[in-house]
Amino acid sequence: KVLPAKLDISNPDEVGSLLDDNVALVVMCVDSQDTKFIEECINRGINYIDISATYELLSRIETLDSKAKEHGSTVLISVGLAPGLTNLLASQCKLVLGEIHNVDIFLFMGMGEVHGASSNLWALDNLNSKYSVRQSGKERLVQSFGEYKKTVFPGNAGKRSAFRFNFSDQHTVVKTLGIDSASTWACFDSAFFTWFFYVEKKLGLLNLLRIPAVKKFYLKLFESFHMGSDEFIAQAVAEGTS
Repeated sequence: KVLPAKLDISNPDEVGSLLDDNVALVVMCVDSQDTKFIEECINRGINYIDISATYELLSRIETLDSKAKEHGSTVLISVGLAPGLTNLLASQCKLVLGEIHNVDIFLFMGMGEVHGASSNLWALDNLNSKYSVRQSGKERLVQSFGEYKKTVFPGNAGKRSAFRFNFSDQHTVVKTLGIDSASTWACFDSAFFTWFFYVEKKLGLLNLLRIPAVKKFYLKLFESFHMGSDEFIAQAVAEGTS
């Protein structure tokens, strides 16, 4: 039996009441601020799936590996499209080529798809973020929408400019595949709005997202604007030797 549950994971009484009721598997569909909830699951031997795209959280979950094994709990992270499918695409590149040293992950996202409030908030929080990527074996500080790279998507999407974005897959695959460089680039089906955010970034207007009222306005805009398709394309381009 699969049951959806809404609870305050910071409330120990609510968490205990739910998890002690013969729960076998928890699928976490929103970002957590810490690992306390997952540790409660692990302590009870409950299996856990996390769809988070925030690498800082995923890296903290990775440190619980030995604890999960001790309690017989299976923990799956990077489950979904990006991360998830994109990680598998990068792995397939290595399987085909034999050895790769660089991978670029490209995402084409339809603006017609309806996302939840947590997903929209995550996108806003990362729209103006700074983060590190591995490039030629060294860490390099970059910014979301600070750079772009051209690619050709299959089908009608065709040739597009995709922009840096802080999805966790680029941080994970450098470790799991043992490669020197990895970056994730994203664009919307609307080229106009893709470049709109890039121009806002260049003009420093995205810094206004630090103001609660401006952030709230953008969040409302994301929730109400669904012009475009719900198409999603993921592809990985790797350099290596076969």
